[in-house]
Amino acid sequence: SYDFKQLKGYGLVEELKEEIAAYKKSKRTISNIIFDKTTDVVYSTVEGKKTASLNCTYYLQTGDNVTTSKETYILRKNDDGQWKIYGWKLDEPSELEK
Repeated sequence: SYDFKQLKGYGLVEELKEEIAAYKKSKRTISNIIFDKTTDVVYSTVEGKKTASLNCTYYLQTGDNVTTSKETYILRKNDDGQWKIYGWKLDEPSELEK
């Protein structure tokens, strides 16, 4: 789940809602998610909070068309010991993937 308190502080809740609405409007669905097993989860501590980053690939389906999207997620451990999504970024394709 998301760290909505943090997302709200950065104004990202509205951006997330808009993205969800766009997916629904275009009838796009996430058909599969694969976590990258070739790279390790990177753990660190930022501002006294434990964080982790990991890479994943989304398979997005619109009708019969399937595309992929590679993203890196940053997770933060909250005071209850639960990992929450703190942020994310779209990864640029490597030269081999172009």
